[in-house]
Amino acid sequence: MMEHGPPPGSPSVLAQLEQIEARLRQLEQEDAARMAARSQQLAIRKREDEEFRRITECAEAEEEVRPSELCPRYTLILLSIGITQAKEKAEAGVYGTHL
Repeated sequence: MMEHGPPPGSPSVLAQLEQIEARLRQLEQEDAARMAARSQQLAIRKREDEEFRRITECAEAEEEVRPSELCPRYTLILLSIGITQAKEKAEAGVYGTHL
């Protein structure tokens, strides 16, 4: 009868199992780090969206009161946020091309 490798429980099998378990732990840690980074990005995007909405509402209200005197600061902030969001969407493939 031919042997097909070391018997179960041999040192090489145990070493392989330890390597597999170590790699699994590493993958789980990497996945947890990716999830944490994604959560952070989503929180940042949510704050940017809220800020954009607040500034837009403020600018619209100001425009209704004095349409010819829209504050340049709001305009610059709106442009900055719009460019940031457009780049993020392009990088995510929303537009099909990158900026």
